[in-house]
Amino acid sequence: MNWMDSKLQDLKLAEEEKRRAQQDTSQPGPAGSQPSPAWEALIAAVEKNITEWNQVKNKPQLHLTKSATRVSLHNAGQLGSIFDLSFDPQAGIVKYSAPTKQANHWKRHSGEIQITPLDLFVSSSGNEIPKPLNAEQTSQFLLKPVLFA
Repeated sequence: MNWMDSKLQDLKLAEEEKRRAQQDTSQPGPAGSQPSPAWEALIAAVEKNITEWNQVKNKPQLHLTKSATRVSLHNAGQLGSIFDLSFDPQAGIVKYSAPTKQANHWKRHSGEIQITPLDLFVSSSGNEIPKPLNAEQTSQFLLKPVLFA
């Protein structure tokens, strides 16, 4: 085997190893990395509230796009989100972000919410949510400034 054949063989092995590593990271992880029941309950509550919102006449229709760890709320027919939620399974944190209009200026409605072992939601910084909330209460806390700004 000459030097070129040896180098090509090394490159082929490196490429196969890289492909295997990518397949391993794209495979679903262990059960511990799956979204928590609290996250799933929060998303169900948000979906329920958006469905109720969409049933009210004379209100702009809203759509949710979601994946396992992310949810975005959009005005119908528009691509830009007006509200985003993301879940970090390792940290047990829900991050939220939305611009809201407040009396002639824009304000940011954003922060982090920690999921407790009892599947309740508390503010990571201690100032957004005064007490632990269940999924329905957290959905209301998150959506009120977005829907009624």
